[in-house]
Amino acid sequence: MPSLPRIITVDPTGNVARIVRAAIDLAEYTCRQIDVPTGAEAIEELQIGGSLMITALRLSDMNAFELMETARVANPRTAFIIVADEGETPIDLEDQRAGGYLYLQRPVDVNIFTGVLFAGMRGTDIFEALKKQPAAAEVKEEMGPVPLIDIAAATKIIDDLMRDIGARSILLIGRDGSILLERGSVNYLKHDPFLHALLPTIRANIDMREIVGGDASMLQFYDGDQRDVYTISVGLHHTVAIVYDGENGSRQFGSVNSFGRRAVQKLIDLLGAEAFFIRRVQVQPEDDQMLRRRMTTSVPTVEVPVEEEEVEIARGDLFTSEAESAEDSKRVQLEAIADFDPALFDSLANFDESAADDLFNFDQMGQMANENQRMFTNTPTFDQSSARDMGIING
Repeated sequence: MPSLPRIITVDPTGNVARIVRAAIDLAEYTCRQIDVPTGAEAIEELQIGGSLMITALRLSDMNAFELMETARVANPRTAFIIVADEGETPIDLEDQRAGGYLYLQRPVDVNIFTGVLFAGMRGTDIFEALKKQPAAAEVKEEMGPVPLIDIAAATKIIDDLMRDIGARSILLIGRDGSILLERGSVNYLKHDPFLHALLPTIRANIDMREIVGGDASMLQFYDGDQRDVYTISVGLHHTVAIVYDGENGSRQFGSVNSFGRRAVQKLIDLLGAEAFFIRRVQVQPEDDQMLRRRMTTSVPTVEVPVEEEEVEIARGDLFTSEAESAEDSKRVQLEAIADFDPALFDSLANFDESAADDLFNFDQMGQMANENQRMFTNTPTFDQSSARDMGIING
């Protein structure tokens, strides 16, 4: 009988151990998990045996890379996963592959972590398990984010459904390709090809509601030799996939239709109105002016070096020195009148202020303008003055 996989977690805070235990319990997987706080204790445990070591980046007695170098001497076949805190320096994936370890940063995607965890326990390639579902990128973003669902409550609903219909595996899937929950036999269906085939169907259900009217509900059955798969839509954003062995699934349509739809309605109740609500994001196309502005601002500026002497010459032409400014300020200052006689203001008492009213009297203004015209008209020109001086004309 083959021995159970042995996982060693190394973290003085215990956070890594809790993450691993939660993932194993969720998948109902059987293994031996050894939790230690220091690198030295991890080496001792690894000498006994270990399929996978998951360690925090910083330990009390060493860092994860020092632990990894020593651990490989004790057990070269052990797979290594480093879980770094948020804000730590990221490491290129090619460098990770060359070093033979996987470097994840918190917050860690649940699906990715679960995939690499079980790959490490089985001794398969953890880098292959790291790859996300490529179908998730195909989902259009204009429908907004997938509504959140209470995973703990959803787990109870799915577990009750599995007990009622005796399925091999049940998955709760978001329309973005994320596997939110998987109960029963984990990875009984290969996730990547299954999501590739399923996601267009989820999108078709969203589009179909405009044709049939209202919020469409969809149940589909795929009858195969190795596996039988039922899918039931949970509102517009989620789908429940129910998996049977190929020889048993076709006889379960009645129970799936009855218990499955009942469980789906409970999941819809958890989501509330969000189950059928879409936050569409309108993407505005760029007009020519915006495009030209973006292209202009994207052109890099080239800094041209300027010699110091040229700068000083330019400053001398445009600006005055502080000494010149001070001299100018002295020149514009007015000297005080030494023999000023205040009696000059006494004559202002004889000023006739009523004369100022003529400025607002249009008749008076017209008369003043005519007098000025006659004055300028009777004034001899330069040629007339010269001719009079020479005796050519009189007066």
